[in-house]
Amino acid sequence: DFHTLLPNPALTFPFELDDFQKQAILRLERSECVFLAAHTSAGKTVCAEYAIALAMKHCTRAIYTSPIKALSNQKYRDFRNKFGDDVGLITGDMQIGADGSCLIMTTEILRSMLYRGADLIRDIEWVIFDEVHYINDSERGVVWEEVIIMLPDYVNLIFLSATTPNTIEFSEWIGRTKRKPVHVIRTNYRPVPLSHNLWAGMKLHKLMEGREGFNPKGYSEAAKALMPASARAAADAKGGKNSSGSGKPAPPPGRPASGSKVSQQQGSKQDWLSLARYLEREGLMPTVVFSFSKKKCEEIAHMLRSLNLNTAAETNLVQGFAIQTVARLSTADAKLPQVIATVEMVRRGIGVHHGGLLPILKEMVEILFSRNLIKVLFATETFAMGVNMPARCVVFNAIRKHDGMQFRELQPGEYTQMAGRAGRRGLDKVGTVIICCFGDTPPPQLVLRNMLTGSSTKLQSRFRLTYAMILNLLRVEDMSVEGMIKRSFSEFAAQRALTTNEYPKLLAPEDVEDYYFASKDVLASNNELLSYLLSSGGTGGGALVTGRVVLVTSRRKHGYVRAPAIILRSPTISAKGSTGTNSNNDIVCMVLLPQGFTKDDEPQSNDLKLGDLDFIGEAVGRYFAIHEIQLDQILFVSSSQIVEETVANLVKDESTEMNAGLELLDLRDCAKNMHQGSSEMEFRQACDKMERNVAMLRQFKSHYSPNLERHYLAVDRKEILRSRVTTLRHLLSNESLALFPDYSQRKDLLRSLGYVDENDTVCLKGRVACEVNTCEGLIVTEMLFEGVMSELEPAEIVALLSALLFQEKKDEDLDSELPQRLVSGCERMKEIAIRLGQQQKDCGLPVDPLEYCASSLKMGLVHVVYEWASGVPFASICELTDVQEGSIVRCITRLDELCREVRNCSRVVGNPTLYRKMEAASEAIKRDIVFASSLYVS
Repeated sequence: DFHTLLPNPALTFPFELDDFQKQAILRLERSECVFLAAHTSAGKTVCAEYAIALAMKHCTRAIYTSPIKALSNQKYRDFRNKFGDDVGLITGDMQIGADGSCLIMTTEILRSMLYRGADLIRDIEWVIFDEVHYINDSERGVVWEEVIIMLPDYVNLIFLSATTPNTIEFSEWIGRTKRKPVHVIRTNYRPVPLSHNLWAGMKLHKLMEGREGFNPKGYSEAAKALMPASARAAADAKGGKNSSGSGKPAPPPGRPASGSKVSQQQGSKQDWLSLARYLEREGLMPTVVFSFSKKKCEEIAHMLRSLNLNTAAETNLVQGFAIQTVARLSTADAKLPQVIATVEMVRRGIGVHHGGLLPILKEMVEILFSRNLIKVLFATETFAMGVNMPARCVVFNAIRKHDGMQFRELQPGEYTQMAGRAGRRGLDKVGTVIICCFGDTPPPQLVLRNMLTGSSTKLQSRFRLTYAMILNLLRVEDMSVEGMIKRSFSEFAAQRALTTNEYPKLLAPEDVEDYYFASKDVLASNNELLSYLLSSGGTGGGALVTGRVVLVTSRRKHGYVRAPAIILRSPTISAKGSTGTNSNNDIVCMVLLPQGFTKDDEPQSNDLKLGDLDFIGEAVGRYFAIHEIQLDQILFVSSSQIVEETVANLVKDESTEMNAGLELLDLRDCAKNMHQGSSEMEFRQACDKMERNVAMLRQFKSHYSPNLERHYLAVDRKEILRSRVTTLRHLLSNESLALFPDYSQRKDLLRSLGYVDENDTVCLKGRVACEVNTCEGLIVTEMLFEGVMSELEPAEIVALLSALLFQEKKDEDLDSELPQRLVSGCERMKEIAIRLGQQQKDCGLPVDPLEYCASSLKMGLVHVVYEWASGVPFASICELTDVQEGSIVRCITRLDELCREVRNCSRVVGNPTLYRKMEAASEAIKRDIVFASSLYVS
């Protein structure tokens, strides 16, 4: 019983815990690591809250990490409401309650602390990784791996994630890395089951509900409802015998009908008004509508401007909160078009949420939605990462999105993450999910089926080396770059099999070892001699003629096998060195199989060199096989040649002459039968070598031992194991790491640029680069040492640096009104970037100089930031660009962090003038709406 096992819990809850929550809490009480995988809104936060309570009870610290700053702010509000003032928040631009028992921060902040060796690391008992499936992010996923690897072993870890198919594999990697067990607790339990539907013909068509399977009938009904009336009538007249509902044959389930308009368009104003009224009428609000474009979110919300979904009382509540929010802004900022439009929209119970929205407006929308004062919210995918934002219903405007490279259908994991926002625990019996169909046909059935029932996305390593990582690791003593690579999740698959039981105890040395290696020399000489003979044409001077008895070898599952054989077809080569179409190097033999062989024996194709057994026969109580062998499988050539003798004589030979040691055929006599070839001198030298090796072999006592076969097999097995150990040791070495060549090339570049010396000691330039974490540190460092920023004024410096942080694609021609010094600075920065790209290419890295420059520098906000740093109002700088307000704010707030980093760089190199300029630049941009305080914090 849970309460018996835990009579005095560190934290109690006002509801009965689910079984998976109880299991997790019991593990936490034992200071054990936990990986908790559960659906959205299943109650994973209970585990995090209990760990925080334990830290407070033990007078230690718990770190809660989140993937994005916005989520950190939300969690700060939630935890502060629960735990009081003992909760702190650390972001790039502020610290609140940094001495608290619970500290909330992004994963990047924690990584920075680990590299710096911050004092608070010593006090940490728990680190909670929320939304750990964010490790799949191609750009930032590496940060999770860095932090997990670098955290001290005494820190206990908690991982909260959506359901993923490889939680065991991921947890095994963590357990190996941290040398402690990680308890995986998974549940498919969903507190509120989901009903998945298509919206077609002004009604819902159910595709799936709860744990029921996919409903093809619902899909067919939706397809029929989308057809034009005339086609639908024709289909009804024909009895509707096909799944598409038309008189024509139904299209394949993975493809829409020919000439049809697939339902991927955003819908008309009337379409959305009809859907909104249906949702209101059926009590399906609040609703989140996911659209994969900021522009579409705005457009669809604008279509509903005639609707008012709030009551008079609710409108008053919204109005009051909006007034309080806008009061934080200056008079000029309060008149921004986006502010006015958003306030007017939320009054009517409609909201938008995307990256282009001003942060303070985004927070206002989130808080109003959580209070059920926004009835329909149009949001991009990032909203699914928010906390405490469940809805009654989730609507998908489309199921295709652009992932940065191409348009594609949603993956099952992405769909599940967003659809999971439907259903409020304790309020709704079922959460409704709707996929809109505004075209002539619904999305392909196979696509929908896979999206609804397919497996979630696996946790995948995005580990990659960066120059900042290399330089930081070269500065610390506790971790090497090779160690970081070796412990990464990406290297885990190659190393997971290398446990201690992969190193079998080698057999003790025996006298037979020398015999084994001497026999290898004999075999090598034998093959050399046979090859020499065959290259001279014919059948090797009569050595390998039809009827000759030879000893052949192969590997079977029971060890090393020697078997006598009769050549049934000798090899032929048309001329010396020729391998023409008439040549045949294969030798057909009748091989006597070992005693005890039965037809049920299964040869292992990977090990059996003799090839497939084309025919197996039986004679005088022994089995034989007829098939082809290769020349290098002939151990010895006997002087015996069977022409008229019977197979019984061969069996007799095996029991006497073959087992005791073959009488070797004098291959020198074969030279007399050679019609062409090299000089007799070369051939005699090969024969003499063979004789010397055979004579040496006969000097060993093991040659006459009755247990020779068993001893030989033992040594052969030992050599196989020795070779395997060598391979395994290589796999464990640094040179075998997949990223080791990349590391070597990057280190070569750092040495050539003077960032590290020949002993891998970090030099002055390297220490400067370590201070830069928000952008490409090499470019900033080179600019600093070449004096690019020293010649500029503070406003010009911050405008120049904006090119390193702005991420959106945009026309990047610099405005002619910019100061010439700033334009020249931008040109010099481009030259530095191209030069760095070329130097990386010269070191062997797959870098194109022009592409490196284009991806590292984007000039789209240089003019905007310059005007902002010069004191121009926000409304005026918005008129200079079509970049949305939220994107401008995000760039400028990150610029403040970069200004602090460059200021620290100037302190390292001893440049007080630049230090003061960076302080002035930071002060110039830190004002008004761009740095308005968070509603969650203040």
